[in-house]
Amino acid sequence: GEETIESFLPQFLEVRESEVSAATFKTESGFWFQSAGLLSTIGSTPLSLITSSTFETHLQALRSRSCSIRTQQLHRSAYIAFLKYGKYLSKIEYSAEEVRMVKGRKGNKGKLRDEIVPFTSEEVGKLLDGAGSPMHRC
Repeated sequence: GEETIESFLPQFLEVRESEVSAATFKTESGFWFQSAGLLSTIGSTPLSLITSSTFETHLQALRSRSCSIRTQQLHRSAYIAFLKYGKYLSKIEYSAEEVRMVKGRKGNKGKLRDEIVPFTSEEVGKLLDGAGSPMHRC
């Protein structure tokens, strides 16, 4: 049969493991194998049929589980690394540059729902106090 994302993944992961740190590899592998991972939503897709809608299918699954924008971006990153390797081996025609960016969604008040808010100076003090180490104190 035709090679799918799932059947090509072990070859990619073998190479990927040698390219990144052990911690990064463990995290990225999780994006593929966890219950809502890439394999569960798009693993059966033949490599020759990967299109822009392939990752959109996975994004919809992540959003239905209320995954944060950051999680969606990390899944995108793992998927793009896979695409680039497949393209390098001429197994995938679809270009990683065509996978759209994952951006913050606006809530009902017009603010980004996953907006990053810096700590206040009071919160920083509490965090440092809780760390128990004088190393970062001036």
